Amino acid sequence: IDSEYQYRLQILECLYKISSDMLVINSTDDLCHQLIAHVSLLWQLEQEVFPYLEIGDRYFIQDETRGLLGNKLSAPIKLGGEIVGQFGIYYKHIEYPRMASFNVSDFLSSIAKDIGAWLQRKRLRDMEIAYLNDVRMTERAINEHAIIAVTDLCGKIQYVNQKFCAVSKYSAEELVGQDHRIINSGYHSRDFFRNLWSTISKGKIWKGEIRNRAKDGSFYWVDTTIIPFLDTSDSPFQYVAIRTEVTAHKKLEAKMEEQVTELARSNDELEQFAYVVTHDLQE
Repeated sequence: IDSEYQYRLQILECLYKISSDMLVINSTDDLCHQLIAHVSLLWQLEQEVFPYLEIGDRYFIQDETRGLLGNKLSAPIKLGGEIVGQFGIYYKHIEYPRMASFNVSDFLSSIAKDIGAWLQRKRLRDMEIAYLNDVRMTERAINEHAIIAVTDLCGKIQYVNQKFCAVSKYSAEELVGQDHRIINSGYHSRDFFRNLWSTISKGKIWKGEIRNRAKDGSFYWVDTTIIPFLDTSDSPFQYVAIRTEVTAHKKLEAKMEEQVTELARSNDELEQFAYVVTHDLQE
């Protein structure tokens, strides 16, 4: 009885070690090697029982020659309802499973089920990591180009990206908690901002160009899109502003307007000159 009790404790210890490894190991190969090592300790060498594990095209066993013993017992490993491998034992004596001091089939099935659950968690974790990497790459691309700010319903800044800080010349610590009046240039009328807030508070997207003032007093223009984020009742709970700096474009536009004005003035002077010349010739 004592030896049987001790053996059951060994089985429990084996299952505990496998469960512990499943919590910290992320590599399929590492887990399978550890699992084989733990389970192998349940049998003495003279019993000639050797665990093995197959997952996809990967095969794990401590000694590949043990696969020649001829007898094997296994349980399927399932992932999403599909069999992706098997966990089992090779054994020499054909009567072993029936003569064993514990239910070998149930033991193998329990571990196979745990492996399937671990593989499912790993698949989800890998998908999450891949998704987060895609998000980071997208965020990096956007941050390189766009000026981004997130505000609450009252217009208090909750987040700014590095591009916002670089263009406005304020640090994130100086901006977060403030509203956009900190960069107000005084160029736009109150009606301009009333229209902006009226639009986004109704859950609609606002687009337009805004002239802001940086910390050093310089002015810059941004082509702005403000997107309300809506809750389940379609009411805004925060606003995300995405801006592109267009200062150079606005300066070029202003220069072109000056040139058009100068050209128009020159044309007027030329017309007046032509009129005077014509009038003098007529006299």
